[in-house]
Amino acid sequence: MKAFGVVAEFNPFHRGHKYVIEQGRILTGCDVCVCVMSGNFVQRGGPAVFNKWERAEEAVRGGADLVIELPVIYASSSAEIFAEGAVKTLFGTGGISRLVFGSESGDTERLLRAAEILRSSSGRIDNAMKEGLAAGKPYHAAAAEARERAGIDAELTSEPNDILALEYLKVLLKLNEENPDSEVRPVSVKRTGAGHHETASDIRRKLKKVEGGRLKAMEENYWNLVRSRILLADSEELERIASAGEGLGNKLKKEIRYADSMEDFIERVKSKRYPYTRIGRLLAQTLLGIERGAAADFVTYIRPLAMNEAGGKFLKYIKKNELAGIPIIDKVGRDSYFDEAVTEVLKKDVQAADIYNLIAGKNLYDESEFVKKTTIIKGAGALDF
Repeated sequence: MKAFGVVAEFNPFHRGHKYVIEQGRILTGCDVCVCVMSGNFVQRGGPAVFNKWERAEEAVRGGADLVIELPVIYASSSAEIFAEGAVKTLFGTGGISRLVFGSESGDTERLLRAAEILRSSSGRIDNAMKEGLAAGKPYHAAAAEARERAGIDAELTSEPNDILALEYLKVLLKLNEENPDSEVRPVSVKRTGAGHHETASDIRRKLKKVEGGRLKAMEENYWNLVRSRILLADSEELERIASAGEGLGNKLKKEIRYADSMEDFIERVKSKRYPYTRIGRLLAQTLLGIERGAAADFVTYIRPLAMNEAGGKFLKYIKKNELAGIPIIDKVGRDSYFDEAVTEVLKKDVQAADIYNLIAGKNLYDESEFVKKTTIIKGAGALDF
């Protein structure tokens, strides 16, 4: 059984995602598509527009065979940590032979060469980036310039999916070196652009018009929970949050009483050094209590959210042949039977689900991790979007 993996957020699922999955099947010749997806909180910070169960089901109806959850400590972190958690989760299934991803360049070999430079020159790039920030350059400009100085093509430092692809490839190169008998090959799908497919951001803007009341209520609930958490915490506690440091804890405490909305608060805290997305992630991590070092060991697992018959066969295949190098969690129990490291990561997913349900106004029992089960879709075929 040949399978390829895709890293995604599906916030929400759209034609562009469907296209990557379709192209993945064509380019790899694989039978099964396994997606690792952010759960209820996403990488840019904040709650997803639909819960993880709904998004996973939509993805299976749209062409995926199996959707597994990316633990929240990785899903709500920087691109580097997000990528490492996601790629290690797919690699850990033991049944993936290809990693498929969308990129603006669509040039796998060129991206691989750039990823090799990133790995070999990481110290030099970090120092150059610090110099750029010290000179007052915005974060993204300093990062792009540092990579270009190391020899990476400028075109690969400016587009978001190329940048994320480089992070995937850094991890994949390392894992392939460590596990030569289980090599996973990368396959890039060239993104066709906003003129061909709507982006998730476009769809979220449209959703605000159609489901404005629901999304506005979620925004207000999220804002109230976040500011309550900041008001209750002291600066030292906030400084320990994963995306904090360098006085950001103090900045959060200083500005919280003046802001009248989440957007206003982020605008007050952000700077050239700390861009909007980092502050957005910081606030989500603050609410969820994700501290610096939580992702250090990259403990992960296979947590199925939705699958069709092919996805179910894949799970049985890796179980029967004992291929998985990480635990398979079919059901979350109140009494943990996993080792301590896995239990700690899983506990954050359980808490994140409860917090999301508060934000979304859902029943805490009915929608809890102890009650919800993997969605199995029989006879699912790709929807015509």
